[in-house]
Amino acid sequence: MSNIPSRRRDDDEEPAEELHHQRDRRSTTTSENDDPVKQRRGGGGPRKGHTKSRNGCIGCKRRRVKCSERRPECEGCLRMGLVCEWAWPAKRHLGAGSGRRRMVTMGPRDRSSGDGEDEERETVMVMDPRPVFGMEDLRFFQHFVLDAIPPLPVGGGEVWRGVARMAHEYDFLMHAVLALGASHLCLCSTSGDSGSDSVSLLSSSGTGVMERQALGHRVRAIRALNDKLSAGRLSKVDGDAAFAAMMALTFQAGYMVDGMCDFVAMVRGCHVVADNAMPSFPDSAFSGFSGPGYVSGFRSLLQPDNSGRSPRLEDVREAERREVLDGFVGSLRDVGALCGSVCEVEYLAGMKRVVGLAIAGSEDAYLEFAAMYNRLGEMSSDDFVRFSAAGNHAARILLGHFFLLAQVVEMINHRRGRSREGRFRARVTLAWLEEIEEGLPGELKGYLGWPLGFARGRMGRLDGGDGGCVG
Repeated sequence: MSNIPSRRRDDDEEPAEELHHQRDRRSTTTSENDDPVKQRRGGGGPRKGHTKSRNGCIGCKRRRVKCSERRPECEGCLRMGLVCEWAWPAKRHLGAGSGRRRMVTMGPRDRSSGDGEDEERETVMVMDPRPVFGMEDLRFFQHFVLDAIPPLPVGGGEVWRGVARMAHEYDFLMHAVLALGASHLCLCSTSGDSGSDSVSLLSSSGTGVMERQALGHRVRAIRALNDKLSAGRLSKVDGDAAFAAMMALTFQAGYMVDGMCDFVAMVRGCHVVADNAMPSFPDSAFSGFSGPGYVSGFRSLLQPDNSGRSPRLEDVREAERREVLDGFVGSLRDVGALCGSVCEVEYLAGMKRVVGLAIAGSEDAYLEFAAMYNRLGEMSSDDFVRFSAAGNHAARILLGHFFLLAQVVEMINHRRGRSREGRFRARVTLAWLEEIEEGLPGELKGYLGWPLGFARGRMGRLDGGDGGCVG
């Protein structure tokens, strides 16, 4: 009996000793948790705030700077003259593709622990990565529809209105149309044109912003179009959209005072798309852009007027026509001494045929002139690279004559020759000729003397009020 109390004391001492060890373990754990370094390793501590934008543009993220997140162009990219690109549409933005969301369920997903717990299903939110367009873009689109429909092919207004209707289905086509509208609007603004209601709204904002926006849309259109063409042969509808985008980009280059090289490349690109990417160009909605369609449109301009008089080719703007054609004959004769390659000789011969047919008053001059555009597309890749190289002075002089010849052919239509589009063509042609002359060595500048003199004289007459803005 005397041993029983002793056993009970031993039992009481063991729990007391165990409690003492538990308190020691809790104390050790608490001291470890008090260490801020170990606390951060466990993920329970506060994190440093994010000092840069999470929703900024790609350019600012690449440069590791804070983005203002202003759309469509942030302040940083606008200040540096860069193309502002965004990975995702804005959460709240009016316009096409404005942040539409769709829920995607990922799973079921097996847990890696294999402890028999229930399987999980992940739900993620995916943003629709379509391009976002702002209010400025709507203004460019409106200007395209109302004021910037390209003048060619003759009578092709309905075709271009169809392009506007289908633009929302193709991002490359929409960007091409917006680029064309922006460049045309910029040209209207810098020319002081009053024929467009939208010019006065944009002139105060400066043309520099418009030029950057036009260039941004052009770059995006070319990138998206390249992606589309790299997918292989296109369907009829896709082929029409691709060709329309190429034509829009070509006309846009024709409205850019520094777009001469782009214009030549895009003319060739139109032929490449028509020959290699479209199922059948004659069955396309743009078959009127072919040589026969081009000629048919110009012949319609020479139909009898209300008085029953048919304006023959030799009757249209006779004095100015004879002046420029006679000047072409002499200037092309001099340039012949510079031509060495087969492409240069053939291009020179083609222009001589156009001038000769125009002097004779033949309507075949239109068909031969359309073939001049085709020659750029018919050259082999190596020949085109050599012909369009900046150091090929003979080819540059030939192109200068060709640009002026294109302006003269459009002068046949007396309404277009003195219209707003005629003034734009004259201004851009003069800028391109001056660019060519600047790149020529001193001993070759004289070969461009007559084209430059005529272009400057015509621009002076237009600026002096010789021919007002007609519809």
